[in-house]
Amino acid sequence: TMSKQLILWVIVPCLIAASACGGGETREDGGDDDGDAPAEEAGQEESPETGEPEETTETTETVDLPADEAVQEEDTTEEELPPDPLRLGSDSTFEIATWNLHNFPENARTASHVAELVRRMDIDLVAVQEINDSWTFDEILQDLPGYERILIIEACTTSDFQMTGFIYRTSVVEPGSIRCDFMEEEYAFPRPPLEADFTIRLPGSDPMALIVIDAHLKAGVSEDDESRRRAAVEFLENRIAWIAGSSSAEGVILLGDLNDELGAAPSDNVFGPFLDDPAAYTFLTAPLDASGAYSYIPYRRLIDQIMVTSGLLEEVGDGTTVVVALDTMDIGYDYESEISDHRPVVAVFAGP
Repeated sequence: TMSKQLILWVIVPCLIAASACGGGETREDGGDDDGDAPAEEAGQEESPETGEPEETTETTETVDLPADEAVQEEDTTEEELPPDPLRLGSDSTFEIATWNLHNFPENARTASHVAELVRRMDIDLVAVQEINDSWTFDEILQDLPGYERILIIEACTTSDFQMTGFIYRTSVVEPGSIRCDFMEEEYAFPRPPLEADFTIRLPGSDPMALIVIDAHLKAGVSEDDESRRRAAVEFLENRIAWIAGSSSAEGVILLGDLNDELGAAPSDNVFGPFLDDPAAYTFLTAPLDASGAYSYIPYRRLIDQIMVTSGLLEEVGDGTTVVVALDTMDIGYDYESEISDHRPVVAVFAGP
């Protein structure tokens, strides 16, 4: 009895609402009102021999899906990163910097920080001052592939306290001979200047020969300190004038921690021998000094300078010179306690 009741409950609704069970108004050809074959006969036809239904082969068509339904291929293109705000260099420019690294190293992290910043600023040649540990200085190169270094102790017998030196990109800068100047002039130079020959090679440009002098002059504000800096500048001007008249190099660059300001009154200005001959010498840092920019953070003074002979500017133009205020930038740590109380000063030239 239960089975019959179930059967009736299934059949009766279908008779009442045939369309709900797949039926509808029938036509003479047995199709429904959509013009399609009934579902139970779809895909079959009668066999001419047996009269039995025979399976037919379906034809598969390829249908293009609408754009919003189509399967999207995964985009493997890397998202372009924004430019590094610290980057100053490029493949077509030559960058040179002076950077007092304040009794390098400040701590065990200083070397890796310096390497990262040189890489991010994209500088070809860096003149450094106040290197106290040559072993730790070499650690910079471990984190800075494609660069090499020079220290003054490789050129002459001198103190390993507050050494000068160079970090350079080997693909652009080729070093030649290196030498120490004015070894006997200890009054004028508590630390002898480091002079080096370099050949600069940029893509699509002829090689350019430069002579670069890295100097760290006497610090202090006493009259004697100023007198010693004044004597040093006189020696340097004589040396550079002789190089300019006898060397085949395109130019001479004097840079470093010169421990004095360009904007001082003439009576107190130690740079007179250079400033009095603007046809021969140009301080690339003069506009920065006039604008109030500073490189020495504690006293906000511009004492790290870059000067070039005018012949070089005829080759490469004035370029662009900047003080990089790393102490005000978000670099992930406190710049002064980790690296230096001096900001780097960088000149960028279009190349020969």
